[in-house]
Amino acid sequence: MEFCSEVELGNHFVATILDVLISCKLGAISDQTSLNYNIYTGPSGIQVLDFQCSRAYITKFLNGEFDLVSSENHKVVNFISTDDNPTFLINKAAVEFFEHLHKDLEELKNNVKGKKLVITGLSLGGYIAILFTLWLHHGNDNKRMSGSEKTTRPICITFGSPLIGDKAFESVISKHPEWKSSFLSVVSTTDPFACFYSSDTSYKPFGTFLFCTLLGWHTTFEDGEAILAVLNKMASSRSRSDPRSSRPMHDYMNELSLVRSKIFHRGVICELPNEVNSNSLKAGITLQFRDIGIFDMSPDLINKLVEGKREKMTKSMGTLSDEKKLNKMKIDMAFMELFISSMRSGAGYYDCYKSDPKREEKSFHYQIIESHGRLNQYWEEFVKKRN
Repeated sequence: MEFCSEVELGNHFVATILDVLISCKLGAISDQTSLNYNIYTGPSGIQVLDFQCSRAYITKFLNGEFDLVSSENHKVVNFISTDDNPTFLINKAAVEFFEHLHKDLEELKNNVKGKKLVITGLSLGGYIAILFTLWLHHGNDNKRMSGSEKTTRPICITFGSPLIGDKAFESVISKHPEWKSSFLSVVSTTDPFACFYSSDTSYKPFGTFLFCTLLGWHTTFEDGEAILAVLNKMASSRSRSDPRSSRPMHDYMNELSLVRSKIFHRGVICELPNEVNSNSLKAGITLQFRDIGIFDMSPDLINKLVEGKREKMTKSMGTLSDEKKLNKMKIDMAFMELFISSMRSGAGYYDCYKSDPKREEKSFHYQIIESHGRLNQYWEEFVKKRN
């Protein structure tokens, strides 16, 4: 049977990290003219850093004053660049926020050094939360490379934040597993602000998205196409009303409380069509969409997601196979070490082997020859894979 692990992943997030955030104050929209941040301490002692954005910035955003700009013209975000992706496109608002708070963030960076930290932001506050998290990751990578000290990785959770960057921006994060796994975007399916950018733009999602509804149902996606598909459904509903005329800020505190009360909810598999019900992986993905009220998702997309899941499973099984081979090689290596050690008190292990009358039989020496051959073959295959 094949199952979709993202269902359990969503429940894990709700039952752990979100529980910490709900117990603290979730950032409100500031009436100030700029940006602000506060630090709270969760019940388990984890520091929660909350970035807030002003209503003035949100108004400018909804009026279309911010769009993608090239990192080439904004050196302050150069730390995100790599040799493979020297430049990327990022929302102008995010860059302005980071430039505006850069001096404060330098001091904040030193204050949170080595602490367990959850960084969060509501709406556009999520933009600065993302960039500050990436900045900390970059600093931790440099420290680890120098071997100077142990690093503590931050976790970033945004609430109702629009997409922030393009494919190149997403690629940089995806190539760093420790970066990608630290991002969780919480999105209400009725939040018009969170789906401001969808697949008809150059923006791309990254990390994990937890979608929730006003009734408390929820699901989690990591696949970019699935995330964009949900955002598109949200955007099509939003198009029937002007987001500037509606209240863009959702009450995520209330919605997450409902989500937490229904973390064990799953759809009923017998309600699915027979062609879906007979495939457990397809059924799981279909139920994920249905859990957030999407009953008409394209079958082509669901089939594509199923194939993507299977490819990941195949790669994962290949990795497990490699680990098993390595463990067997370790046994052979230990066997050879035992043989060498046992011969050191005599004339030498090679001379002992030559003088053994039973060396052509399945003796201790003969097993050494087999172990040596397997190790040589393993090493040759290993080198070929890496070239």
